[in-house]
Parts: sequence; structure tokens; C-alpha cells
Amino acid sequence: MNSKYYSAEVNIRQRRSHILAVYKSAIATLKENRSLLVCYLIAIVILLGCAIAYALQPAPSESIVDSLTHPVYVLAVCLVSIGLSLSLLYIIGRPWYIGRISRAFIQAGVVNHADEPPLLTEIRRTKFRGCNDCEELVFDARGVPITLIEDNKGALQTTINKYILAIQDGSRPKIYRMILAPDVNGIPAFLTWDKTYLSVPHNTLTLGVTYGNMPYLVDLDKTPHILVAGQTGSGKSSALRVLIYSAIKKGDKVYVLDPKSGTDYPTYIRQHSTFVTTIDEFVTVLQAVETEMDIRYRILGCTDGAQNMTMYDAITGSHTPRIWVFVDEMAQITGIRGSKPDIKKKHEAAIASLVRLAQLSRASSISLVVSTQRPDMDVIPGLLKSNINLKMASLCDFNLSTVIFGDRRASDQIHTKGRFITDDEYQSVFQMPYITDNDMI
Repeated sequence: MNSKYYSAEVNIRQRRSHILAVYKSAIATLKENRSLLVCYLIAIVILLGCAIAYALQPAPSESIVDSLTHPVYVLAVCLVSIGLSLSLLYIIGRPWYIGRISRAFIQAGVVNHADEPPLLTEIRRTKFRGCNDCEELVFDARGVPITLIEDNKGALQTTINKYILAIQDGSRPKIYRMILAPDVNGIPAFLTWDKTYLSVPHNTLTLGVTYGNMPYLVDLDKTPHILVAGQTGSGKSSALRVLIYSAIKKGDKVYVLDPKSGTDYPTYIRQHSTFVTTIDEFVTVLQAVETEMDIRYRILGCTDGAQNMTMYDAITGSHTPRIWVFVDEMAQITGIRGSKPDIKKKHEAAIASLVRLAQLSRASSISLVVSTQRPDMDVIPGLLKSNINLKMASLCDFNLSTVIFGDRRASDQIHTKGRFITDDEYQSVFQMPYITDNDMI
């Protein structure tokens, strides 16, 4: 599979760099694995012992030729012993499934102009975002751009049966590293609600469980707004229930725009949040939230060192509840074609308020959660969509995935109800818990 690498097409510098990387990997492996180190040292002692024993043998005196060739044989035996020692070290450092990884890249079409895949030079265990059992793969790019790997991430994950957590530039030019989760089945297919999901700081939200059985957390000071998308039956409504219930249990103020008057939500949520059923009420609520945002910014301006409401609370010892605005279906707001002028004007006012909140409310502890089946330009204005910090989608076809993310990641990777993929820097995948009416107490 890698015969081309050792052809004349590849220069000596690349070969030398690859060999040195393998030996460095071998040394690191021996440092981490004491048993392997002992076995390697025993093998070295045996090889050197054989070479020394041969060298100490008296030179044959039958003829002058034998006397002259004996030193050459001794030198050859020593060189063979050293070569075997280095070969054994190379075998230890060489990635054991380099052929499998190379085939995966070729099958996914991630190759250079000579149809060569990136060269795997090192594998090591690493910790990444709380996952203690991740693999770090180091590659020699060999002319394959990192963007090509990112574009074919879903196909690579399928062929190697491992989830790619991150693809990053390496410590040197033309080198990059790939972080792999243990396997694609590392996330439970179904997750029940657990009260421990609420045991996080007030400005943090638990959305579910990701690889390594680690919680997927969102820092609301950095990521206050969320877009939830996916086809019918993908788990959007269950996701909204979890988000609303989490906000309520944090003691936050919750508004929910739902033309169905909350009939899809349990009694607990209807009793502890404000449901808005008409466009008139929604415009009023949004204007009130905008006013509160302006007030909070004036408070921050008068408090030294307070860049957001979380810092303000820490400085003053107070507790400012976060304000949540949930839009159950954004199409109910933007679907105004054919409406009367006065109704159309109210919808436009609501959209303008949502855009302003999305643009300005980050530091004021105000969050928007917008849910829709198809977030195209007719449903979510571009200015609103671009200011939503986190986009998450569940089951999607190729066209819907392209509308949400601009690529096919959701259609390629999400095949389980309640599982979501995001547009964060790691394209994180997580399973959202299912919460029943009895869980809401």
C-alpha cells in the first residue's frame, strides 16, 4: 500500500523525516510500556552477546586468507546485530494499522495527485476534551490538503469505524494530527434523563453525552444562542423539552412561542414558563426582553471589571436570572406571504427584535433557542442565522444537511433519533437524553 512512498518520487528529506518520526514514536512507546522495554533490552543483550562472543573467538590460523577475513566477518556480525536492533525498534514505532488507515483514505478519495494517501507516522494515546482513551494520529501530508480530509470526514469515519474528534495542524509544516474517539458506537443509542445533568455551573448547559461517556457542555456566556434543526421525528421536540426544563430548574425566566398553546408540553413546563401563542404577545415579549437587555448593559457599564452578567454576579454577589426565548417553529414567524399588511408588519417587527437580540445580547445573559425543520433563507433570515452561535441537527437528508451546515455531515453521521451533530470547531456528536413527564419534578 505504501510502496510508492519509497519510490523516486519522494525526496530524501521526506524519507528521513518519516524514519525519524517512527524512531521517536518507538522511544516514546518504550518509555510508556515497561514490559515492552524489558523485552527489547533482552533482545538487544542477546544480539550483542552473540556478536561479542563471535568477536572474541580466536582468528583461524590455517591460512592467511582466513586470518584476513575474520575481522570482516566480525564487523559484519556487529553490523547485522545493530541493524536487527534498529529494525526491531522501527517495528515497535511503526503504526501497526498503517495499511488499514491508508486504505480508508484511498476509499474516501483523500489522496494527492499521484493517488497517494497521507502517510501515518505516529499513533499515541491522548486526552482530548475529557475523553481519556482517544488516539492521536500524526500524518505526513504528502501534498494532501487538510481541507480535503475535513470535507470527507464522514466517509473516513465509516471506513475506519472511528469518530474523528478533531483535525488540526501539527507541530511542523506539512504535518497534521487527527484525534479519534474509541469507536463510532461510543455514544449510547438511547439516553434517559438524569438529575446530574443539572449539576453544572449556572452559565453552563448540559446538552447530552458524547464520546467517552462525557457530557457535552455549552458555555452560555460564549454560546448563548442555539438553532435546533432536523426532519420530522428526529427528536427536535424532545430536545426543546430538555432545554426548557434545564432552564427552569436553573431558576431562569423562560418564554416559549408556541401557537399550539403548549399542548405538546407537560404540565410542569406550562406552569413554570410563559407560553406565547399569538404574534401580538410575542412582539410584546420581545420588546420587553430588548428593554431588559438595554438595562443590563447600563448596569454593566457602571460596574468596573464586569464584562458580562456572570462576572457582574461574581463581583456583586447577586444572582441575575438568564432570560430564555424559545421559538418552537420559526416558520410560524417568517411564513407571512399573503398576510394582511398589518399582520405582516407585526411579523417583521418580531423578526427585527430576534435579530437584534441575537446580535447584542451575548453579555446580558439572554439566550435564543430557535427550532425549525428546514432553516433555509425563507425561514430564518441570514442575519439571524449568522448570529446564532451553535447549530445542532438530528436526522437529515443530504439536502437538509447542506442547508444547515453547508455539507453532508448530518446525513452521513446521524442515524439515531435524538442524536445531534453541531457546527462547533470539532463537529461534535452527542446523544440528547429523553425526558418524560414523570422526570419533571
